[in-house]
Amino acid sequence: MESSPAHLMLYQTAHLRDPRTHLRLLRFHRRTRHWASGDYLSFDLALHEMVLLPKYQAVWYDWTTGTRQETIFVNSITLKVQKNCYYALWQLWRSGAECVWIDSICIDQHNDDEKSGQVAIMFEIYHYASQVFACGESSDKCSNRVIRGLPNVDRIPEGSNRGYGEINKMVFQQMCWKWMLVQGDNYCTQLCED
Repeated sequence: MESSPAHLMLYQTAHLRDPRTHLRLLRFHRRTRHWASGDYLSFDLALHEMVLLPKYQAVWYDWTTGTRQETIFVNSITLKVQKNCYYALWQLWRSGAECVWIDSICIDQHNDDEKSGQVAIMFEIYHYASQVFACGESSDKCSNRVIRGLPNVDRIPEGSNRGYGEINKMVFQQMCWKWMLVQGDNYCTQLCED
């Protein structure tokens, strides 16, 4: 997300008291119509103590693909986010999610102290989520293969290299997928395009 006066205003009004004990969560507004572009995504960004969290879903998405941006509204402020971020949020909105943690918005990416504090509790952020969603680009074949392979990982005989080649290349070299494999396929869900 780019730094702008709107960005500064958003994080000043939702300032984290302590990034090791607090986090921000997005709460979806219900469907609204925009006169020019049809449906749009609108949220409230609110502060929460780690010990008093509401039920929420956490999202991992690939920051590395593409430069196209989409518009969302957070606390009535217009923000530009990467297409993958928008896509993940849109899929969650369609599924009926109410409260979401997604790092690119819930962490002020222009505040190094906040980022390091939130990274220090990243395990807890994902652990306390009721569910974790992974979203690659809609055409992300790697993500699709990984998700399809998760239920079969425990069926590969110990000591066997058979079946690990492709999974190893795609999964174990990416920290997010390592974490998701440890958590299990019943905890992590891939957001897929219709």
